[in-house]
Amino acid sequence: MERGTELLAPGGSFDGIKLAAAAGADAVYVGGSKFGARAYAKNLSQEELLEAIDYVHENGVKLYLTVNTLLKERELAEELYGFLAPLYERGLDAVIVQDLGVLSFLRKEFPELPLHASTQMTVTGLDGVRYLEERGVKRVVLARELSLDEIRHICSHTKTEIECFVHGALCVCYSGQCLMSSMLGGRSGNRGRCAQPCRLACRAEENGRALGPKGPVYALSPKDICTVDYVPELIEAGVYSFKIEGRMKRAEYAAGVTEIYRKYIDLAMADRLAGRRGERRKAAAEDKDFLEKLYTRSGFSDGYLFSQNGPEMMAMRRPDYTTADEAFYDAIRRRCSNQRGHKKLHGKLKLLKGKEAILEIEEESLGLHTAVAGSVVQEAKTRPLDEKTIRRQMEKTKDTPFYFASLKIEEDPDIFLPVQALNSLRREGIASLTWQLLERYRRKPIERRLQERQRENADVRGDGKIAGMGVRCLVKTEEQLKAALESSYVEAVYLDMELVWDKPKETADTCRRTGKRCYVALPYIFREKVRASIEGVFLQIAAAGFDGMLCRNLDELGYLKSKGYRGEILSDYMLYGMNREAEAFLRKDSSWGCAPVELNARELKSLDLSKCDLVVYGYIPLMITAQCMRKNLKGECPQKGLGNGSRLYLKDRYGKRFEMVSECRWCYSLLYNSLPLNLLDQEEQIAGLRCGAVRLQMTSESCAEAAALIEAFGRSFAAGEKAGRPQGEFTRGHFGRGIE
Repeated sequence: MERGTELLAPGGSFDGIKLAAAAGADAVYVGGSKFGARAYAKNLSQEELLEAIDYVHENGVKLYLTVNTLLKERELAEELYGFLAPLYERGLDAVIVQDLGVLSFLRKEFPELPLHASTQMTVTGLDGVRYLEERGVKRVVLARELSLDEIRHICSHTKTEIECFVHGALCVCYSGQCLMSSMLGGRSGNRGRCAQPCRLACRAEENGRALGPKGPVYALSPKDICTVDYVPELIEAGVYSFKIEGRMKRAEYAAGVTEIYRKYIDLAMADRLAGRRGERRKAAAEDKDFLEKLYTRSGFSDGYLFSQNGPEMMAMRRPDYTTADEAFYDAIRRRCSNQRGHKKLHGKLKLLKGKEAILEIEEESLGLHTAVAGSVVQEAKTRPLDEKTIRRQMEKTKDTPFYFASLKIEEDPDIFLPVQALNSLRREGIASLTWQLLERYRRKPIERRLQERQRENADVRGDGKIAGMGVRCLVKTEEQLKAALESSYVEAVYLDMELVWDKPKETADTCRRTGKRCYVALPYIFREKVRASIEGVFLQIAAAGFDGMLCRNLDELGYLKSKGYRGEILSDYMLYGMNREAEAFLRKDSSWGCAPVELNARELKSLDLSKCDLVVYGYIPLMITAQCMRKNLKGECPQKGLGNGSRLYLKDRYGKRFEMVSECRWCYSLLYNSLPLNLLDQEEQIAGLRCGAVRLQMTSESCAEAAALIEAFGRSFAAGEKAGRPQGEFTRGHFGRGIE
């Protein structure tokens, strides 16, 4: 297979797998009964998965299993191995993963199993791709926000297989960075249970005035993407696998989309072979009409291939869903069901009187060969077998992946053999070839390394005293920094990179004079343009005297490692150390971490948090999006964020207001929760977690507000004074309830 020719289709059910394979998919991705990012799809049972692995291999197709959710400690330690071991032995082609602990676990337990990094890992640049490649990942599914130029740049500088989504639903948030469904309703997208609150209507406001069109605004609901016009460009860019979204949609949808993309991938590859590499081949109007009729949400967009963001990608008004009628779907099903087997057989059948019937079959492309014997051939008493009847029975291979391209029949005259005997001979021969084919995919059972993992993950936590806990602050403004530096309770400060951009040495000196540790908090997203921007000031910041840097994604970890950065590297909570294996993975490259915000107090006890922050206060970002609401709703592209004091809010159907901030230097937006997380009265439970420090995350707080918060939390956690219930409206997030 030439680089850039795999067509990867969704298999939401066994039926969907069969139709997608018949429609021309090179591979299908499916979810099992556990750990998939589409928990509400018609996922396959364990028995169906085993059968599906055999089915796709019989038909020359690969099967990738989605284990692309975050796993809690018990799930990883007690359930994951038993779930995957039978599938691994059967010949599972690859596993798609999000959780760094799962990645580490599978590399140890199933070293021969290819691993694909899910788009949920939020890899947006070459640094992240190389970081994962060095840790055993074979393929990376890039973030869907990348442009064609960014994709081309990545592909041209790595041998890692690159996979991109080309068709289907598009999340408004960078995948893996959304906590909206989780925080608002307890259904975590990181656990495959997203309730899609972003698809609901809202009201956009600035200074109390509505923005955008009159009536309900669907400001967070993107249109579906369709890139069929750009298949040649994506192939030229170096994309290895073209991925179709749709495990929640019906099987005929996946098959129909697969048919169209199969056509244009094949045409593009034929053009390349003919030397027409640079020619543009747009999809025919009737094919795009076909795709629209299958399913659209307010029409299609090109996604981010040629745009950083924009209103043309968004529904804005109530989404107009287009779906086909049953007759349309039935036609797709009939067309796919009539596909014949694709493996050519060359057979020789001997029917000699008084001897066993012998069938020899050869499949040249795979080097398969078999010879089987059947019933003894008899002399005909009345009606002898004729060649037409023999051939008709032997060539009944429709329900198999094979067909006879040639069949030589050597027969005596006036012979007889029951039709059932001919059928049995054919079935036995095909079964023998099928067994040979599938045997090539089987793997030997391997012994689990459980005891070694237990030793690696020994508990090394502290004594759990309330008094004396460290307090750390993440600050975004000069006023908040002033409040943090003036407090005797604060031991370390994380400075938003905007604060140090213009005067890194002066800012570092100011922090160090107070005796506090100071770290630069890197951007939430680290695309190539962000990387290029930071390159100009990185050496100044690295030499300014900061103690280290706080990383929010794998691209930043890879970047700092590639630079040989000598300061401390810290990992933030969106790197998701949800289990001990993930903690151990991150500890190899970062000296300090942050407890995940989606685990409850009981679940956090299973982790070693002795070198971790626990966020105890702050407006938690619910999502990070490449979209700019100010641009989409007002037609303005802000240059310096919201520094003028005006703020943009989204109000939901319950009247809750969510602040959206444009981070213009990095060209992304943060949507914050409507209420702050506040765990001020949870001292005893938090002390039992034995975490290294508690963290306060400031957003728009004034100097006085920040100082009051630091004082309250400092007295409680550092001085050990009992605090009362927090004032005002707040949320305890998942500290008490957790997620499924």
